Amino acid sequence: LTFKKAPITELFVSQRNALKKVLQGESCVVSMPTSSGKTRIAEIVILQSLLRDTTSKVLYIAPFRSLAYEVEETLSGTFNPIGFYVTHLYGGAQITAIDRSEIEIARVLIATPEKAKAILRTNDDMLNSIKLVVMDEGHLIGAKSREIANEMFTEELRRIVKINGGKFL
Repeated sequence: LTFKKAPITELFVSQRNALKKVLQGESCVVSMPTSSGKTRIAEIVILQSLLRDTTSKVLYIAPFRSLAYEVEETLSGTFNPIGFYVTHLYGGAQITAIDRSEIEIARVLIATPEKAKAILRTNDDMLNSIKLVVMDEGHLIGAKSREIANEMFTEELRRIVKINGGKFL
């Protein structure tokens, strides 16, 4: 037997309330407990961004490779069937020929902060096409070395998205 995953047809009240804010033009922060549906909110905002501009790309920042893989599984199941290719760029701070190929064809790119920095520093076309950045686990900003680096990179991404006329979630 094979079972198809049932589509989501209803949202939690908290998701509906958050969507009223995040679907507007402004960047914003969504702060909700674990398993409360933040990823579904991100999916809807991603779809809105992809439909608004047929040349735009979405950059989804996940702090850890394991989380990036989980996000890729979720978003691929949602977006690949409707023609928006999703990829997770693996590895450290180096860009490979495979990465370049994936960047070319993907509309949604999932990466760790370190990989995303490498991508943006070596690919002006990618830099200019980002209309939405989704930062997962934004609370991982703090006083430790990696947390400070992530905060600085977050500010850089916010500036890029603003220049591109997009938004930051």
